[in-house]
Amino acid sequence: MEAVWARKPYVSVVGPRSRTRTLGYEAVVKYWADAFASFSKMSAQPANTQIQTDGKLAWVVGNEVAELQPESGAPLKFETFVTHVFEKDGDRWLLVSHHAQMVPK
Repeated sequence: MEAVWARKPYVSVVGPRSRTRTLGYEAVVKYWADAFASFSKMSAQPANTQIQTDGKLAWVVGNEVAELQPESGAPLKFETFVTHVFEKDGDRWLLVSHHAQMVPK
């Protein structure tokens, strides 16, 4: 995950389990390290994705089907609404914001 994130103080994450926004590169790295430590498997398959760009920023809006395997317990599978914002840095697009929330049943 470190390879896709911009190393900026304004990067942020709000995940489906979040109670607050995670803000700043170091906090985002810790968020993902904690998430990967909690699950032996994590995957998200995009669906209904729309991508827009203005040349400097790009945003991806759609859904994802998330599958998680906790270290103990039954697997979890759920759909989320998701928004990703990328910022162009030279010839690379780097993630500056990830927001995913569960689709209500």
